[in-house]
Amino acid sequence: MTESNSPDIHMLEFFRSICSLGSESLLQWESESIPEKTFRLLQRFFTVQRAVFFLREDDEMTIAPIHFFGICSDDLADDLPLYLRAIHKLDSSNSVDLITPGSHRRHPKLFPLIRGNYVEGALLVFMEHRELTDDENNQISLLCRYLVSIFYSCRTMKKLRGHLIDSRRIGERQALLYELSQALVSTHKLDIRLHAILTAVTLEEGLGFNRTILYLVNDDKNALFGKMAIGSETKEEAERIWAAMERDNQLPQDKIRRIVTDDLMPVDPLHQRLLAHRIPLDDSGVFARCVREQQAFRIRSEVERSMLSEEDKYILASDELVCVPIISGAESLGIIIADYGFSKTEITAEKIQFLWMVANILAATIDSTRKFESLVKLNNELRSTREALIRAEKMSAMSDLTSQLAHEIRNPLVAIGGFARQLARKDTAHPEDRQKLEIIYSETRRIEKILDNSLKFTGFNYPQPEVFEINTVVKATLNVLRLLFHEKKMTVEFENRPGKIFIEIDPDHFKQVLHNLFMNSLQAQEEGGWVYVRTSASDGFADIEIRDAGIGVNQRNLDRLFEPYFTTKSGGSGLGLYLVRKMVELNHGAISAIRNADGSLSFKLKFKQKES
Repeated sequence: MTESNSPDIHMLEFFRSICSLGSESLLQWESESIPEKTFRLLQRFFTVQRAVFFLREDDEMTIAPIHFFGICSDDLADDLPLYLRAIHKLDSSNSVDLITPGSHRRHPKLFPLIRGNYVEGALLVFMEHRELTDDENNQISLLCRYLVSIFYSCRTMKKLRGHLIDSRRIGERQALLYELSQALVSTHKLDIRLHAILTAVTLEEGLGFNRTILYLVNDDKNALFGKMAIGSETKEEAERIWAAMERDNQLPQDKIRRIVTDDLMPVDPLHQRLLAHRIPLDDSGVFARCVREQQAFRIRSEVERSMLSEEDKYILASDELVCVPIISGAESLGIIIADYGFSKTEITAEKIQFLWMVANILAATIDSTRKFESLVKLNNELRSTREALIRAEKMSAMSDLTSQLAHEIRNPLVAIGGFARQLARKDTAHPEDRQKLEIIYSETRRIEKILDNSLKFTGFNYPQPEVFEINTVVKATLNVLRLLFHEKKMTVEFENRPGKIFIEIDPDHFKQVLHNLFMNSLQAQEEGGWVYVRTSASDGFADIEIRDAGIGVNQRNLDRLFEPYFTTKSGGSGLGLYLVRKMVELNHGAISAIRNADGSLSFKLKFKQKES
């Protein structure tokens, strides 16, 4: 399978197209072109030739077709009652196969557009001569969940613009909305996007709320955690902030722009306190109910305030507040809470509707950002996999060649070395000839050593993991090499954390890794050097650091240090560090080489820690 036709690349391109569709639509806050752009996606990725979009009208309870492609209006009218009955029977996000008369319509499938617990419309697709695969079905279902967020985000923003036509602040609000839309598409950082949205809500040109608070559902789906808060904890603090804003005379769009350009985050005490707050989703209060029931709550009377739990009151003790759920598809992502705790302005139905619009924007923002992050992660994994495959192919070819050459050269080389040694030992040998024979023998032994390393390079035993204590093995390996360190007058310092550190890997591989790294330190230094070894454990991993007083390598060579046959030492085989990395990776560990400030080199090993 070629790269361009692989399922992973195909899915990556599909997700990119979905994100592009959402970004373009959200940037312009228009939904009219979404069906046409969506149909082009369906044609490109699934060869769909006919499609019909059904959607609930803005202020109507009925669902009707809004766009259709590849099908004439008469044919649509004939089967419209059948389609509408099927849509009204939808009760989940699962697609439904339809049976319609007429041989020209084959394999029609209905995909629901669901927002919260309500069916807001459907996408009807017709496949020619084949049915959708399970993967294609899942991808179109994902597209539909994303479409409903885009549709309603765009529609709600259009409603907002319509409400503002008769307002004296129409120019300011349009500038603010434009800058907000620019902020949402000019950065992929979720926290910055959220900060821009919440700031727009609290600015006078937006809704002018005194405080806006955002909770999100955690990964375990069992609690709300405080994500972000804009506003003050006390009236005096709020008045100081308002006075400062008056003096600055800064345009609202400039404030939004600065959040993005300077990567600004909230620094208010309210925000800092919120970050440490959690609300269990089974809490009896309004905030948890808002998530569970996916409905808004306005708290203003004494009876309604009694519905607030102690967890609700921890952050926002206010006489009047509103809480709106943030919904993507059928999933509750969190809640947005706002109040006029200091200015005592009434929270009207219109402002609650506006906050619903903001919640839709937040849902689309959170959803699209998370999808983008998933795409980036997938893209990085694909790139890493591709590079690993290319490297594996090269190593495989090199291994075959190396193995063949090593076996072919070794036999005659042993004979040459042996004969040279015999001739050198004869009493009749001339001293000058004996010296030359000794050189021949020495060089053949060196080549044999290179061949031995090459054969190790081409054939590793699969790891046989055992649980053992690393400090014991480090000490034993250093003890084996004690005489070599002594001959070079080198100092060895071993620092280990109190207590024992256990790992589960092949002990022979681990010993060989240490041996190769210690020998590398020996060969990299003249007499009087030193070697520093440190073991530690943190976050479930065992760490080993080996550092020496050698001259190290430059940055360019550092990137090539673990390549086979690369060496900076005269007479080196260039396989020692490659073998080290290969053994470490076979045992699911990691190794890195770090160039220190003084030019020396440190090697750092990391293995998953094992309980004793």
